[in-house]
Amino acid sequence: YQRRVHGVSSKDTPRDGSNPTLLYGYGGFNISIPPSFSVSRVVLCQHLGGILAVANIRGGGEYGETWHKAGSLAHKQNVFDDFQAAAEYLIAHKYTSPAKLAIN
Repeated sequence: YQRRVHGVSSKDTPRDGSNPTLLYGYGGFNISIPPSFSVSRVVLCQHLGGILAVANIRGGGEYGETWHKAGSLAHKQNVFDDFQAAAEYLIAHKYTSPAKLAIN
């Protein structure tokens, strides 16, 4: 599994582990999570100093049928492992800390 997490934050957001971060991911039914606009995400990033991170996890449709099948049926555990790996990446690279990380 390669890291496939994308983040949005203000350009002056520090990388010291202090940022509130919302990690979102969905890996199922070959559904892709395309970029989209959200006022609440802008508020999180610009006014609360937060980070929005989207994990493209196996089972989704972002990277084709092989990616989708790698998160389906007998391989469903990959979906959860990928989401956990995305959270661990954000913490290890000082984007956030366990106490500041929310998942959805």
